Amino acid sequence: MSEWISGGRALQSMQQFGTKVWLYFNEAGFLVGFGSLGTTRRNWPPPNGDFQELGILPALAIQTDFQSGPKNDPPKFSDQIMNDLIYKARRLGPPILMLDVHKDNHPAIRLYERFDFQSTGYERDSYVRMSIRFW
Repeated sequence: MSEWISGGRALQSMQQFGTKVWLYFNEAGFLVGFGSLGTTRRNWPPPNGDFQELGILPALAIQTDFQSGPKNDPPKFSDQIMNDLIYKARRLGPPILMLDVHKDNHPAIRLYERFDFQSTGYERDSYVRMSIRFW
C-alpha cells in the first residue's frame, strides 16, 4: 500500500481531483486498508456523453491479512470501508460515483456489485468503468 500513497499517482490524484484519502484501522490499531474520493469532470455516459461533474473513487485497498474477515458480525472490513466511502461520496454532491477496476479483479467487481455499482460498458486499458447513481 505504501507505494500508492507515496507514489506520484496518489499525489497527482489529490492535486488534480481534490482527492481525499482515509486510512482505516481495526480495533487493535492495525492498518486494515485505505480508500479515496474526489470529484472529476468526465463524459457521461462514457465515452461520448456530455461533460459533467462526477464523484470518483480512485483507489480502495485492503491489506491481504484483512481481506477475508471479519465475515458477518461485524461486517467484512471491505463492506465497512465501502459503506463509509459511499456515505462520504453522497455528501460530495455529484449524483454519480464512478470507479475503474481491472477487468480480471473479480473479488473487487463482486464487492462493488454488492453495493449496486454497475458496469457502464466502457473499457480502457483492461479496466472496466463502474458507477452507482445516488439520485
